[in-house]
Amino acid sequence: MLSGNQVQGTGGSIFAAAASNVIVADATTISNCSAKYGAAVYLFGSGRLVFDGAIVQGNRAREFGGGLDSGGKATVVVNGSSWSSNSANWGGAIDTYQGVKMHIHNSTFSDNHARYSGGAAEIAGAAGLNLVTILNSSFVNNSAPNGGAIALKEDADLSIAAGSRLAGNHATSAGGAVQLQGTARLQVSGSALENNTAAEGGAVAALEASSFEHTGNSICSSNAATSQGGCIAAKGTAKAALLQGSTLAGNSAPIGGGLHAAHNASVLLGALARVQGNHARTTGGGIYIADAARLQASPGSSIRRNSAGSHAGGVALSGSHSHFKDMQAAVTNNSAKYDADVMTLTSSITVLGNSTVLGFASRPGSGEGLLHVQLQVAGMYGLPADGNLVQALLLETNSILAVNRSESTGLIHMTFKVRVPPGWYTLNFSLVETIDLSSLGVAVPPAQLRLQVRRCVEGEVVAGSSDACQPCLPGTFSLNPSNASCDSCPAGASCPGMAALLPLPGWWHSNTRSAQIHRCPNPTACRQARSSAPPADSPLLSTAQPQAACAAGHKGTLCGSCSSGYALVKPFTCRKCMRKAYIVAIYVAGAVALLAVMKLQCSFNRAEAAEAAEAASSMCDFGPAEVPTQPELTPSSVVQPLVVYLQWAALVVTTPDYAAASTTMTLLSTSVHWVWSAASPEAINFACVLAAGAGPLPAPILRQLFYLMSPVMMVAALLLIEGLSMVIRRRKTTSNAGAMHVMHQLLSTSWVVAFFYLPSVARHALSMFACVRVDAAAAAPYAADAVGRFWVLDVSQQCLAGYHKRWALGLGLPVAVAVCCLPVGVALFLAGNRRRLQDQAFQLHYGYLFKHYKPACAWYEACTMCQTLLLVVLSVFSYSIGPFYCGLLTVACLAAFAAMLMLLRPYAHPVAGKLMLAGISTLLVTSWASLLLLPYGPVQPSNGTAFAEAISIVLLLLNIAFLVAVVTILVKAVRWRRAVAGLASGFSKGSRTLRRLSTGLVSALSSRLLSSSMLFSSRLSSSLSVQLQMDDGRVASDTRRRGSSFLAPIIEAHKLAAAAAPVCVAQRE
Repeated sequence: MLSGNQVQGTGGSIFAAAASNVIVADATTISNCSAKYGAAVYLFGSGRLVFDGAIVQGNRAREFGGGLDSGGKATVVVNGSSWSSNSANWGGAIDTYQGVKMHIHNSTFSDNHARYSGGAAEIAGAAGLNLVTILNSSFVNNSAPNGGAIALKEDADLSIAAGSRLAGNHATSAGGAVQLQGTARLQVSGSALENNTAAEGGAVAALEASSFEHTGNSICSSNAATSQGGCIAAKGTAKAALLQGSTLAGNSAPIGGGLHAAHNASVLLGALARVQGNHARTTGGGIYIADAARLQASPGSSIRRNSAGSHAGGVALSGSHSHFKDMQAAVTNNSAKYDADVMTLTSSITVLGNSTVLGFASRPGSGEGLLHVQLQVAGMYGLPADGNLVQALLLETNSILAVNRSESTGLIHMTFKVRVPPGWYTLNFSLVETIDLSSLGVAVPPAQLRLQVRRCVEGEVVAGSSDACQPCLPGTFSLNPSNASCDSCPAGASCPGMAALLPLPGWWHSNTRSAQIHRCPNPTACRQARSSAPPADSPLLSTAQPQAACAAGHKGTLCGSCSSGYALVKPFTCRKCMRKAYIVAIYVAGAVALLAVMKLQCSFNRAEAAEAAEAASSMCDFGPAEVPTQPELTPSSVVQPLVVYLQWAALVVTTPDYAAASTTMTLLSTSVHWVWSAASPEAINFACVLAAGAGPLPAPILRQLFYLMSPVMMVAALLLIEGLSMVIRRRKTTSNAGAMHVMHQLLSTSWVVAFFYLPSVARHALSMFACVRVDAAAAAPYAADAVGRFWVLDVSQQCLAGYHKRWALGLGLPVAVAVCCLPVGVALFLAGNRRRLQDQAFQLHYGYLFKHYKPACAWYEACTMCQTLLLVVLSVFSYSIGPFYCGLLTVACLAAFAAMLMLLRPYAHPVAGKLMLAGISTLLVTSWASLLLLPYGPVQPSNGTAFAEAISIVLLLLNIAFLVAVVTILVKAVRWRRAVAGLASGFSKGSRTLRRLSTGLVSALSSRLLSSSMLFSSRLSSSLSVQLQMDDGRVASDTRRRGSSFLAPIIEAHKLAAAAAPVCVAQRE
């Protein structure tokens, strides 16, 4: 045992030089010795030193070799020895230099420590001379700043093989097990490097031009580095090769969990080499290749199941590699937050899409005014760069607007707020952090985007200090960008935001820039401008045309004009045209039906006049008959209230348009208009035929002329029928008598036609002046394309301008004045002829004007005309008055008509008066209840369609019930009249036969008796003239008081006789 020796120089226990041959064997122990060099043994020269079963422990050298320091060309053999707890500045157990050859077999080096490098051994050699082998030996728990177990310097050459094990060694700097410097070489074959630790190169650190070869199924596992290279760290121009099934497994480091190569180092993965299960806290779970280092992976090598906390679970690469595809094929099934398998050096940042953004809007809100940018970050070989942090910098203000990382595809989606005044700006997109840039000293050029921030546009207002544009929210709009606030949405419009101003269904405006919203006179013609609204800031909203707001067949102002193939049936209502042949056929059928009704009414009038004349004649022949207490009910007395009801019904259901309320009201309206199909265009669209032949005349004017001339054509048709009737009956008359007959027929027929056509003529005459006001003049930025008043029958024509002015004043005004003066004329005419009301000739010509009324109310027909004209005025000008208020006025008028009828009781026959009152009441209820069906105004249906249909059905049944009652009474009246006519005809024939037989016998006597009777009647009439002027009731009362009951019938009979006397005389003459 050599123990406790201390020297100041070299060789604390043994000093050998030159060719000395020293053997330390047989469990010789050298311990606790100290020296400056070689605390236990110092060998220099060409000698030979053998440690065979020796124990070297606890020795300390102040400089080199805590156990052995050897130089020169010496040979050292260590076999079966134990070296532990030795220390020195360099080479804690062994230090060799200058070409010493050393062979270590079956030995153990543990717990040795070096202050600077080589915790167990430091080996330095001359080129080509130094060769050190370690076989089946262990280096455990040794430590040093560099090379925790072994430090190889200069041209040292070390081979570790045959099951050797370097474990648990530690270096505070590089190479937890082995550090290589200079051109040193290390080969590890069939051995294990495990659980070693260091700052870099947890097991091996190959520096400068050194080289390291890991081969022969060697394994490097569970090593750790606090900086880089969990198993191997290669720098400078060092070379590292993993060959012949060597494995790097379970190692860890912040970067390069298995292997880290930097500078110009190169790494070779041979066939069957495996890098697996390693972990990097940040980047390069398997291998990290930095700077200009190179990696070559041979086919058959594998880098798999490695992991990284951030980037590159398999391999992190920088620079270019000649065998990249082979390397990429070897990297599989690794994991990392970004770039699971391979990460390459970021080489470019590109703005996808257009690099210039025009018309960007700066917004004030936090969630508004956002710019969306998509970038592509790419690495070498076109690989996407995952997880790169990129920032957006606004150069003009030097402000960072956003920071974001790239995805696995290399894409970066950035959404950030830009609030700046209008102008041009530049955005720089640059890397904030990258794995490789700091060491390379190069930078990836930033990507740039040019941004134009626009000024505020329509639909926006200025916000803040003129550096933002506030878009108008739903419910508001703006056409003036310089405003500070948006305008409220007007009534009848929908404002989805921005500059969009969309009329609601039933509303219209003349221009998209017009805030004047008008309720459409025909709500069904105006639908909403769009069925699926585009976004509030869509440019489509500013280019939409008002024409799109009209229903099919409608166009123009207030959707009141008709498209091609459609014609106007009434103001603002277009209907698709049928074939012209069908229209003509249907119109002719309606005209024939109306003509037949008027002809029947004329026949009723003549028959009733003939009966009156025959009654007067019978009084001449046989004296006065029994005087009836009230006039009989004639068919014309029933027809007159029926016609007035139908005329007023056509006006009521049109004022306002209740037909749109429900399908049942549509049925009622259509039915009424079909009755008047020849006098009104609502049922038959005859304008489709007229438009084709308008020629130089405007189509609306030709339509008006046609319906204004219809009464004249009806009079002519009735006269033609009468003429044909005379020809058929072959009446033999003189020309004067024929002309007189035609004149009589013309007068009576004209009054019947006037009675039937009065509403139609009045409507078409007054409609020449029916206009609606649309837009008022508007100043920019607002627009108004329909300024002024427009004619309801041609909404493209302004009122009293162009052709409308000529025809309204030349045709409409005279006809309207004539129609409006007609009731006044009738009233004045009847007042002037009040003494002729009982004249048979006067009754024959004008009886239709007064015969249905009591003598005291003979003027009431003029009142009925005025009432009809008043309803016509409401119907024609309802578009100016408004549907709801027009309906209220209609109800008020009908109520006043009914009250007047009940107060005056003007009808001669009570049944006729009751029919007229029932008709007015029916229309009053219909008009009042229909107000509940309007979708606007203060009264609106509460239960939707079901409520409207229920009300409509009730009204329809009410009108049908009235019509059935009238028709029943009319049929009874006609049957009664026919029976009486038959009896009268038989009596007349018998009388004529008797007179022919007795003519010769009693002619003289009858003449004298007749003259006497006429003279007596005349005198008696003169004597009783004062009494006849008195009230009949008072005369009857005085007569009863005097007890002269027989005088009343005599007086009445002589009154009739006096009236009939001139007629009788004329007949006799």
